Amino acid sequence: MNTGRKLSRRKRLAFTAIVLVSLYLLLEVVSLCAYRMHYGRWYTWSAAAGERAAAARSGKPEAMPDFATGVIHPYLGSVTRPGWRPDDPNFKYPFLWPEEFTNRPFDGFPSRRPVVEHRAPGVVIVGIFGGSVAEVYYRQGIQVTLEKLAKRAEYHGKKFLVVCLAGGGYKQPQQLMALNYVLAQGGQFDLVINIDGFNEVALHAAENAKKGVFPIYPRDWYFLVGQIRDAEMLKLLGRKTSLEDRIRDWARFFSRRPLSYSPACHLLWRARSRVLERQLHETIAAAE
Repeated sequence: MNTGRKLSRRKRLAFTAIVLVSLYLLLEVVSLCAYRMHYGRWYTWSAAAGERAAAARSGKPEAMPDFATGVIHPYLGSVTRPGWRPDDPNFKYPFLWPEEFTNRPFDGFPSRRPVVEHRAPGVVIVGIFGGSVAEVYYRQGIQVTLEKLAKRAEYHGKKFLVVCLAGGGYKQPQQLMALNYVLAQGGQFDLVINIDGFNEVALHAAENAKKGVFPIYPRDWYFLVGQIRDAEMLKLLGRKTSLEDRIRDWARFFSRRPLSYSPACHLLWRARSRVLERQLHETIAAAE
C-alpha cells in the first residue's frame, strides 16, 4: 500500500507539472498573438532585447525629448550627453571614408568620427552644423548629397569624411560657436553644410522668453543653469530622475535570464514601463 501511495503521489505531481507547463506555454502563445495584434508585427527576441536595452541605458523612450537639452558646455551652451552611441550605422557608400564609430564620449556631438580632423590626400572633410534637422540629415540624408558631390570633377575618386557638429535645439550663434570651437583646436573642413532657421524663430518665444533669458542664449538655458533656486523645479527634477531610474531598473530586471526569453514577461515589462513613461511625460510637461 505504501508503494501504491508513492506511485499515486508521483502521478499527481507529474500531472500537476504537465498542467503548469501547458498553462505556461499557452500563456506564451497568447502573449505572442497579443503582441502581434497590438504592435502589428511579430515578436522577436532580438527586437525585444534591444528595446529593453535602450530603456536600461537612457531611462526614457528614445523619442522623448528632455526639457534640458544635453549637458552644459563652457563654449557652446550644451552638447550631447557623454557616452552617445549610434543606434545603427547607415553609412555604407563606397565613396565615403570608413565610418566605424571612433568618436570619443567627451566630444559631445553625435558624430561617428572625432570632431577635430585634418586634411589628407584624397579626403574631403565635410562638417554638418545646425539643429535637430541637421542631425537627422547627417544620419539619414547626407548620402544623397555625397552622391551628387562625388560626380563633380573636383571630387572624383575622393573619399568623404563627415563630421557632425549639429545638436537638437541648436540655434545661432551656437552653430557658429561650434565651428569656431573646432577650428580653435586645429580642426579643418573642406565643406561646411549649415541647416538652420526654424529654431532661431520658434524656440526663444516658446522657452527662454518666458523666463526673461536673453534671446541668443541656448535653448532651455533656465533649466540648465537656473533651476537650483527654484524649489518647485527641484521637486520636478527629483521626480524626473526617480522615474528615469525606475524605468532603467525595470528594464534591467526583465533583461535577466530566463525572463528575457519570455514574450509574456516582455509584455508585462512594457505595460509597466508605459505607465512610468506617461508619468515621466507629465513631469517634463509640468517643468516646461
